[in-house]
Amino acid sequence: PLQNVEFAIGGEVYIIEGKGFSSLKHIYFNDVESYFNPNMVTDTHIIITIDSKTPYKADQIKKLRLETGFGTLVKDFTIAPPRPVFNSFQPINAADGEEVTIYGNFLVNPIVKVGDKDASIISLDEQKMVVKLPVGSQDQKISVTTLSGTKVYGTAVGTAIFDDKFHAPWNWEDWNNHFYVTDQATAAQGLIYVGKKMSGWDNIQGNWNFDENATKKYTGIKFNVKSDGNGKLKFIFNGDWGEKFLFTTSKDWKEVRYTWKDLGNPAAL
Repeated sequence: PLQNVEFAIGGEVYIIEGKGFSSLKHIYFNDVESYFNPNMVTDTHIIITIDSKTPYKADQIKKLRLETGFGTLVKDFTIAPPRPVFNSFQPINAADGEEVTIYGNFLVNPIVKVGDKDASIISLDEQKMVVKLPVGSQDQKISVTTLSGTKVYGTAVGTAIFDDKFHAPWNWEDWNNHFYVTDQATAAQGLIYVGKKMSGWDNIQGNWNFDENATKKYTGIKFNVKSDGNGKLKFIFNGDWGEKFLFTTSKDWKEVRYTWKDLGNPAAL
């Protein structure tokens, strides 16, 4: 069922209801024209995708203008920014009271929560903001809410093995011949990711101390991976070198997840 809206979001589809639309020539939101398909216009309805470049700043004109063969209608109307984009935050393993940087887009007048508690915003622009974590942030997820909606990031505070650096007891030794790439624009999370040039049957492996707390506290393990071309890798868990945990890779980041049940319900890592 249709629901009336008090504002619209650029790049999304809406239906305008009224009368006298059959001779529609132009439609503008905040003086920016949105092109329409004449087949999606009747005398009483217009189905339109609002141009994603429609301005939405507070000082912009807030008008809807319809021009038909019989005249022009101007109506007060608000365009909201696109829905918030929440790409990553860093450091994941920050303590309560420390600052973290959130990377994304369309971070306009946001409310930031960690779990159900408000985080203090220290600095802000549309693509990055710094917030201070409240007490009780550990193992809680961060959400960003704007006029256009809410985005919850999938990784909780304090749950990273690698978070621009390895956290004890995890590490990869130098003989792996791996390297580090520092580029927030291409990282799946944070600022830095790990790379290695691999030939067939090659691998990258590290030192993992015995940890039985992780299998009780968490539900599994996840990581992001990409490659120069299409390929296949094997995840080796708790020394099992069998062919159980194979996954494909491509030029795009892929999140790989295994629950403890997938991994045979281990008592420890």
